[in-house]
Amino acid sequence: MSGGEGGMESDGEDDEASNVRTKIYPNGSTGPFIVFFRPKLKPLNLISITRDLTRKFSGVSEIKRVHANKIRVVVNNISHANEIVTCELFTLEYRVYIPSRIVECDGVVTEEGLTLDELYECRGYFRNPAVNPVKIIEVKQLFSSSTQDGKTVYSPSNSFRVTFEGSALPKYIEIDKARLPVRLFVPKVMNCQKCKQLGHTTAYCCNKARCIKCGEEHDDSSCTQAATKCLYCDEDALHKLSDCPTYKQRQEKLKLSLKQRSNRTFAEMLKQATEPLNSGNIYNILPSDETVADSINAGASTSGTANSPWNQPPRFPPIAKAHTSDPQTKS
Repeated sequence: MSGGEGGMESDGEDDEASNVRTKIYPNGSTGPFIVFFRPKLKPLNLISITRDLTRKFSGVSEIKRVHANKIRVVVNNISHANEIVTCELFTLEYRVYIPSRIVECDGVVTEEGLTLDELYECRGYFRNPAVNPVKIIEVKQLFSSSTQDGKTVYSPSNSFRVTFEGSALPKYIEIDKARLPVRLFVPKVMNCQKCKQLGHTTAYCCNKARCIKCGEEHDDSSCTQAATKCLYCDEDALHKLSDCPTYKQRQEKLKLSLKQRSNRTFAEMLKQATEPLNSGNIYNILPSDETVADSINAGASTSGTANSPWNQPPRFPPIAKAHTSDPQTKS
């Protein structure tokens, strides 16, 4: 089965090209907001992009060329960041995107009989009820692989890749009160067939070609030597990429990064959900029964508190005397 917590994962940037769905920052996201530019129909023109961005979007605070095929834009306004990735002034000529790892997270749900339609109607829930559930953005069925007659055959499985809004992975989803656990989905690490490095694909490689057989700077097809070692780990032994120690180390590092990001985001969500509200009470707090009792007892046992209102005898209004008339003397 592809994916899953024990599978491979990428650094979350080059896989944007394979998914045309536009990612945006969800409500409640905290800045700064990052947007990337890649070439599509023409090379990146830093000066032209900078001029158009700053004239149209006042929220742009920084524009930096990462390398020849990548520009990083920092925006301090969430609405401006989301508008940039949908603005045809840029998207027609460049690939403009928000990295999915910042605004989304992927989980795996496994259960026999599940359908795509049922999953789209669900939400992701956390164990702490104070944190609001998150929306499901996309669902894809995963496939299991097997070997038949020396060939790899793929067939639909009972597992689904579920993309949730935000970078905090929920613990479960609910279908008619049935709770289905969600585990982390880890996509495969990207590897470049051109330069033989991990973390990107050939389409966005800025490095020189490297021969997989001899390691020199030329194309594989032009080399007549036999491969003797793995170029990813430099070990003098040939093995599959999935068995490469460097590949495995990269996998574990990125998987840990996904988990840590999910935990950080959840902590922020929990903090926002449990922050006490300031009621702004303008009235003085009344003394408790214990406070009143303590004051009375202290007044009874302390001579210096004779003037305390608790030691004063109760005062009542004076009672008016009854007036009777003298009996008249008869003459």
